[in-house]
Amino acid sequence: MVFKDEQQIFNYIRANQQTDKWVTDARAYHKRLLALIDGDGFKDLLINKIEHIEGTQKAIARKKYARSIKDFYERLLRLTDNVYSSTGGVKRYENLTDAQKEELEEHLHSIKGGQTLESWLESIWLTVYHQDPNGIIFLEYNSELDIKPQPSYKSINTIRNYVSNGQTLEVLLFEPKALNDGIKQWYIVDDERFYTVNQSNESFVIDEDGTFEHQFGIVPAVVNSDIEHIGYDKRLSPVDKVVELSEEYARDLSVKTIYKFQQGFPKHWRYASLCPSCHGTGKDGQGSTCGDCNGTGELFRGDVTNEDRLTVPEEGDSVIAPGSGYVNPSLEYLADTRIELKELEDTATYTMWGTVVQTQSQATATEIIANLQPVSKRLNKYSDVAQRMESLLTEMIANNLFITKPKDEKVASISYGRNFVLETVDTVLERYETSKEAGDNATILDRLYQEYLLTKYKSDNVGLQVAITKSKVEYYLHYTVEQIQEVFGSKEAQRKVLFDDFWKTVTNFDQNSETLRNQYNAWFNTKYEPPVEPVEPVV
Repeated sequence: MVFKDEQQIFNYIRANQQTDKWVTDARAYHKRLLALIDGDGFKDLLINKIEHIEGTQKAIARKKYARSIKDFYERLLRLTDNVYSSTGGVKRYENLTDAQKEELEEHLHSIKGGQTLESWLESIWLTVYHQDPNGIIFLEYNSELDIKPQPSYKSINTIRNYVSNGQTLEVLLFEPKALNDGIKQWYIVDDERFYTVNQSNESFVIDEDGTFEHQFGIVPAVVNSDIEHIGYDKRLSPVDKVVELSEEYARDLSVKTIYKFQQGFPKHWRYASLCPSCHGTGKDGQGSTCGDCNGTGELFRGDVTNEDRLTVPEEGDSVIAPGSGYVNPSLEYLADTRIELKELEDTATYTMWGTVVQTQSQATATEIIANLQPVSKRLNKYSDVAQRMESLLTEMIANNLFITKPKDEKVASISYGRNFVLETVDTVLERYETSKEAGDNATILDRLYQEYLLTKYKSDNVGLQVAITKSKVEYYLHYTVEQIQEVFGSKEAQRKVLFDDFWKTVTNFDQNSETLRNQYNAWFNTKYEPPVEPVEPVV
């Protein structure tokens, strides 16, 4: 959208003198998510008095000592790490000269703090995607200082309104700043310009010093979430369907915490001991308060704050022997609460990911693979929106860097890898070994071995590439020396045995596998020793 004239700009600002309801709702939603996921404002927002059940003092104590559930969401969202750690994928930049490609790639690798655009999105956008779905990623730059476009996160709290078209925007209006003399300063963006507008009462004036043309070809912003709330203007977080469940988890956890405080210490009891000085009257011989018991008539010993004192039984009353002891708290409630909290977390995990991921000790390798299929489907959805975010921002950045480029001509072809590492190393290795024992063909074994390497070197891209290269160079990768000896003879068996010695001599792993295999063959020919044939004894 492009504003036709100043009056249209002023009319849009007039229409937004009051914050729109959808923005107010989006801010409240953001506050609620932030309390749950990050623990920010957790106690004030979520730990409230339970009406008709809980007294005021207990509610105050529960609020004071309750802890946030950000660890709950850390576990729930841990699988999203796979979106940016998966292998595969491709990024191509087309319809640009070689010099332009080099400039674009260099800039995309020098985002704030020397990050790549992808790594910045992983650390910032993936977080606010869950916490602030209606906020935006906004591109800022300063041509006078030669600062090229840089992404920044803008909370929904800083935005007065915007008109969206999918995840892109037609127009964006920020919250006004209060200047001297009661002047409000508005910042508004359309597809062509950044406008600064000063408002004094009902009068509006464009500030020419703060108004300039940009080259993005579109409002340089992308809405954090792609999930539309049908029938409403605000967007939803990917965790929306477990929000209420997690609030129940928070309440149960806070009650459990207070129970531990109240019942965690054994309570002492004893029969009351009469004061030997006043014989329980509380008075001395002169009618004054007894100085030994302070008028209570009882003899105090130790710390009585956690003690119940029983009246000494009279003749005919039941007597508890011995005359003192401890009342221990029931542990059944704590045990039941732990089970309930585990069930709530499992329900949240199943709702979010379509399964409760089992450990290797709980399930067979086949069962684990079946359980992880819905996880892969959900991660594919995450990857779809993640690569869309990077693609949209890359197109806007390219438009700004190369002003002669047609604004509607696409240059970025970005596809994220989908080789998600969801199993443990032991599980994948077990499947590989089982397949070898079953005599499966080399194609199946190659695939399983690659999955094993992807899992083993999940956080080590350099180690992964070296391991993959090694697997392509090594002869008879999936077979034992004994199997090779039996089928191919002693020379090929030695080729298998000596490979690790050769690999220790390799220093340049950037060479292709064919070159390295030729090097190995030459090295092997210098090391190979034919077996000595046994000499027949002379008769």
